[in-house]
Amino acid sequence: MRQEKPRLTGRKERQHVKTLKGTEAFERSALERKKVEMLFEYLKRNLGLRWLRLCGLSCAKDEFLLAAIGQSLKKLVRLCANGPPVVTKCAA
Repeated sequence: MRQEKPRLTGRKERQHVKTLKGTEAFERSALERKKVEMLFEYLKRNLGLRWLRLCGLSCAKDEFLLAAIGQSLKKLVRLCANGPPVVTKCAA
């Protein structure tokens, strides 16, 4: 009896992504995705959001929204505590 191989889906999409790879827009998008993933990693690791405490999709959305707001406020406080960046002029 011959085993059937699972049919691969998304072949056109993968080919499209391969053609975009290496372009400036693709690299910018990859950097943006990496930033978002790092923020979610921080939420999961440091703020204890491995498991959602509220049930349902809308409650989970609200819980992540509140956590993201808290994280943004922490970043804002850190930026404000250091003051604005000092711009020095080069004498060239």
